[in-house]
Amino acid sequence: MSRELLPKTGRPLLIIDRVLVDRYGNQRWTFVLRGTIVQVFPGGDALMSFQASNSFRKGVINTQGAIRFSDYDIRQSHRQARRPFPRQR
Repeated sequence: MSRELLPKTGRPLLIIDRVLVDRYGNQRWTFVLRGTIVQVFPGGDALMSFQASNSFRKGVINTQGAIRFSDYDIRQSHRQARRPFPRQR
């Protein structure tokens, strides 16, 4: 993996700033998500904190949290993922 792709503490990792529109094309909401690397562990594993806000006419919904990369195996494709329920025959 190249050095540019390795996570670094304090680095903003994910920023999404979107205007959401209704079916007529009028702006109704905004959605902003920002993530920052908080801690880097051996092997390229990292802890990211995030804050998301969804602004709409009557107020704002704000969500905060943290994700550790090793909690999710991003190499596993959606086809290989375990199904929560057995397949019906």
